[in-house]
Amino acid sequence: MCNLAFLVAKSGITTCTVNNIHLHSKYDPEKEGVRFAESIQADFIPKVIVIIEPGLSYCLAQLKELFPMVKLVALRFTDVFNDYNNGWDLVVNYKNIDSLLYTLGEDIILSTLFVNWPPSVKAFPKETEFTWNIIKKLVKNATDILATRSFFGIRWIKNSIKFCLNCNNNKTIKKGSGAVLIAASGPSLESSLDNIKKYRSSFFLIALSSAYSVLKNAQIEPDLCISTDGGYWAKKHLEKCSSPLVLSAESAIPTRLLKTSPIIPIRYGDGIESFLLDKCGFFTIPGKRNGTVSGTAAELAFEITSGPIFACGLDLSINPKGKQHSRPNRLEALNEIKDYRLKTLEQRHYPGQLSSPSLAIYENWFIKRDKNFGNRFFRLSHSSWKYSNKLGNISDITWQDFCGIISKMSEKKLLDMPKITCCNTLPDVSTRLNSIKKIINEISIIDQQWISSLIPAEYLTYTRSIEKKSQLENIKVKLNEKIKIINDFLYDMEKSI
Repeated sequence: MCNLAFLVAKSGITTCTVNNIHLHSKYDPEKEGVRFAESIQADFIPKVIVIIEPGLSYCLAQLKELFPMVKLVALRFTDVFNDYNNGWDLVVNYKNIDSLLYTLGEDIILSTLFVNWPPSVKAFPKETEFTWNIIKKLVKNATDILATRSFFGIRWIKNSIKFCLNCNNNKTIKKGSGAVLIAASGPSLESSLDNIKKYRSSFFLIALSSAYSVLKNAQIEPDLCISTDGGYWAKKHLEKCSSPLVLSAESAIPTRLLKTSPIIPIRYGDGIESFLLDKCGFFTIPGKRNGTVSGTAAELAFEITSGPIFACGLDLSINPKGKQHSRPNRLEALNEIKDYRLKTLEQRHYPGQLSSPSLAIYENWFIKRDKNFGNRFFRLSHSSWKYSNKLGNISDITWQDFCGIISKMSEKKLLDMPKITCCNTLPDVSTRLNSIKKIINEISIIDQQWISSLIPAEYLTYTRSIEKKSQLENIKVKLNEKIKIINDFLYDMEKSI
């Protein structure tokens, strides 16, 4: 806890000390704030400037004058300065700094300038050290995500085109008031299979694609199966799926299922896939990108019911035995074929006993949910299973607790389940193909959304660069290369439909 003292500076305005350390000048705090703002320099064009504990915010006015187009963020070590938060575009507590990745996105994080308010380094040494350690991880995660987008970007657009040309059974969901259960594929799912089967009529069941085979093996048919993974191996989870599907257009899915399955497209609203879905006449439901399909499924559940939401198999933690998924798991079955005397099952499972950066990101997404989320979302397991982690405001409950909640809902007649319904008729395939061709032919160097999707790393370098002319020619060359790949793909697709 900081020992804060407000004083009057010689210039007549308020100054303060924290633990007897002057956080602002005892002579002229405003002039000090101006000099600080004028000293800020960067070797790139920032889109965001984060000032780490700016105290009474005397630097803000000059920052606004010098950086009128830049988003200004105050990162707070304490809430004692809350009365001085007005005027900042965003205020974040240092313990929640990793939420900036979801708030701003990886492109903006990599165009963010983080700056210490110098006196705060002395007044809050532990908090400063903690913050910079998290900033390093934040930038690393953003870099990894950008690398993933750069590698998979063209594949995701191909998947989106394939989706738009092959999907013929467009459905939607009518909102209800009944309970929704999300089945994830963590090891704890197995402990709940008997109860899921027993109380199947009490909830609308959404299966993550990796959990589908587990449910199906237990003779449980989900109401929906959801996948948002654009990678090739995601197809393996869906090969034998017979449930209606909730998909992003970028998802990797067997063509057979695209042509025959009832499909509810998710529209993120921030990428090329949304543009293609709109132009091809699809009826979509809103979705949010958050790095984990379980998070997308949770937010989908909030959209389709006003009732409680439960999740099984949402372990989001390392397993002492290295077991990462419930069985049977499609990818695990494929990997088992490769096990032999010199490359054993135990060796393959060992990495699952170690901390995983991606798993920590998924876990942290749920930990950061607010109390309103926690009031309706519950992590469910058999009484014999104890989760090894705690997910913030989310309560862990047993099936006995579940029965109590459902009983109260029944008394209030709040059991109207979400329903999958028909929507508009899609334009014929030829019309959709022509629409996509027209879109691709009209891509130009000024189409920021396309450039960001097709060549995200090059585009980020371009937007950050102080000397843009040197980057522009590279942008043009790379963009034309990607457009040619898409046109070749469209040509092959046209021959196959």
